Amino acid sequence: MRMDVHTSSKTDDWATPQHVFDKLDAEFGFKLDVCADDDNAKADDYYTVVEDGLVQDWCGFGPVWMNSPYGRTIGKWIKKAYETAQRGHTVVCLLPSRTDTSWWHRYCAKSDDIRFVSGRIAFGDGTGRAPFPSVVVDFDGKCQRQRYLGSDEFTAEVEQSLAATDACLASLDGYLPA
Repeated sequence: MRMDVHTSSKTDDWATPQHVFDKLDAEFGFKLDVCADDDNAKADDYYTVVEDGLVQDWCGFGPVWMNSPYGRTIGKWIKKAYETAQRGHTVVCLLPSRTDTSWWHRYCAKSDDIRFVSGRIAFGDGTGRAPFPSVVVDFDGKCQRQRYLGSDEFTAEVEQSLAATDACLASLDGYLPA
């Protein structure tokens, strides 16, 4: 039986494998899952698509688990995770390892705890492997590290490039499919 969903990006919803969550939960003790549904919630408190975790406050629960949708909105989720951590809260994210994206350089690269997953994760029912590598990023409120090699001029060039990319994407808003 061919499982096209596991070899393409036909979905942006990749349910966290329980064994992956359990290992991280033993370390962090998650209290809130911000991207869940009633069938796959990983914490007692959770937000579904109905509550829209992007508009909810993630503070006041304790450590937060986030396995966000992997589509076009992923940057918004990662920005929210980073900003929540800057307010002194821990947010641990299971993400596709897309180190070539603006959201990676703007937020993830500043984390002091980035764990690249060896091999490909079998998401959901575990019948197939993801078509992408994965990474766990721990935003713990201490995300100050700038991980660019080179001079301050290079870092400024990267920031200018990211701003130009953001402006370009904003100009395309409404033209791109959701």
